[in-house]
Amino acid sequence: MSNLLPNTKEVAPNVYYTTDTVVCFDRECIAFLKEKAQQAQQRRARLCAHTSPDATHHSMLIVTRGDGIVPPHRHTKKAETMTVIEGSADALLFDDSGTATKTIHMSPPQDGGVFSYYMPADIYHTILPRSDWYVFIETTQGPFEEAGMVIPLWGPNVDDPDECERWRAQCESAVSTLSENES
Repeated sequence: MSNLLPNTKEVAPNVYYTTDTVVCFDRECIAFLKEKAQQAQQRRARLCAHTSPDATHHSMLIVTRGDGIVPPHRHTKKAETMTVIEGSADALLFDDSGTATKTIHMSPPQDGGVFSYYMPADIYHTILPRSDWYVFIETTQGPFEEAGMVIPLWGPNVDDPDECERWRAQCESAVSTLSENES
């Protein structure tokens, strides 16, 4: 596979933009992102359909390896929608102190689970992949403002592999506890 898809450019580590006017996501895009995510420290990559961080609407195809880490975060002024394309994951929601409050089991429509959610602003959340690859589309309002995304102090340092392992184990325990309470 080529280093880049046609008409794309890397604008940040594992973040790609296309210059196409009409953007279509296909299997080639997924294969490209899997190749990039395989080499990435956080095990994920994204292809943006919007033209720049300043766009008013953001739509992204995101691929996360099963052992990938998505740090907990919240968006102070923006809602987001996630729609599953491939694989499964648990979306884990937290209160402000870092206590897990809800798990949403995500999988493609043909698997019979929740395949899309709408998340309002100001809810801490993370994704815990459950398959070798988790592929989804995320949409949100633009423009991107780094100050509008809050990463809590109780989350892991994603540059520390031991902390990431601890975080994943903590999330696994929270999912298990929440699932028992839902039964």
